[in-house]
Amino acid sequence: MTQSPDLSPFPAGWYALAATDDVPPGTVLTRTFFGREVVLYRTMGGDVRVVDAHCPHLGAHLGKGGTVRGEHLRCPFHGFEFDGTGRCAQAYEGQKGTIKSRLETLPVLNRNGWILVWGDTDRRTPWFEPPEVDTSDWSALTVHEWRLRSHPQETTENSVDTGHFTEVHGYTSVSTVSEMTADGAHLTATYQMVRPNPFLRWLAPIRNRFKVTVWGLGYSQVDISVENYGLQMRMFVMPQPTDGEHIVLRVGMSTRNLRSTHGAWTQAVPAGLLTALINRQAGLEAASDVADDFDVWNHKIYVAPPSLARGDGPIGRYRVYCRQFYDNASNEDRRAAAS
Repeated sequence: MTQSPDLSPFPAGWYALAATDDVPPGTVLTRTFFGREVVLYRTMGGDVRVVDAHCPHLGAHLGKGGTVRGEHLRCPFHGFEFDGTGRCAQAYEGQKGTIKSRLETLPVLNRNGWILVWGDTDRRTPWFEPPEVDTSDWSALTVHEWRLRSHPQETTENSVDTGHFTEVHGYTSVSTVSEMTADGAHLTATYQMVRPNPFLRWLAPIRNRFKVTVWGLGYSQVDISVENYGLQMRMFVMPQPTDGEHIVLRVGMSTRNLRSTHGAWTQAVPAGLLTALINRQAGLEAASDVADDFDVWNHKIYVAPPSLARGDGPIGRYRVYCRQFYDNASNEDRRAAAS
């Protein structure tokens, strides 16, 4: 996407840096986030932290040889160790004292299978967060990841752009069940549509109901009900801004565990295995759907104001909702988003 002066590259919000299962205890990862490098690590006790990539002592990169020591992150250059507040808690062997400078830490949530970090160029305290959902009866996430030339507002706009469902993704009988509503940083809408069965094309087409729930511009959850097959799924769409021109887009899929009520299906294949197989296929279908948008996202420009047509969906209201997440946002913008 060609950047526009109307669209700052770093809207405030929660963004996924990784799936939780991809960061076991002892892991140290480097990510580019909001135009700089940060380090994501998980302590041996399971706490997840995100910090500035460089040691405040002499500037060593903590993601290049840094290690987890218990509940601390250890610098590879001189061995200083930092705790969860960024305080230097341990000096290296032979050193008489610790350093006074703190390592910068970022707000983190380990939630719903994702490691979320708060980004805000104005360094404001987070004013919203996605709620926890019950994952106890659901499969593990199947995650796909890409790097694109795009923006979180552009990818999340697909949530309300009903006109592209047919043209880009090949859905039919698209209709809106519940109109888009916004309440502060929370947006929701519900649609239903039909597509051919991705498993066996001669089977009955899939009748989907999609409930889209968005928090900010970096966290979208789509609750999918495949009504004629008795399936329930969750798809997460998580764009992470990197260098101001690109994003890393992560899409995760989870399926509710199948029970004996699915009759012949679970008699032929154990329910756990069948759930995993369906979730894997659903994840591949979701990845294919998202990939259909790549050529558009990579090459489009941001048009402001857009020239909208009947049937486009509530794109205008969505863009009002988006204003609150930028560094020039006013209280008026937030009130408008909630109206």
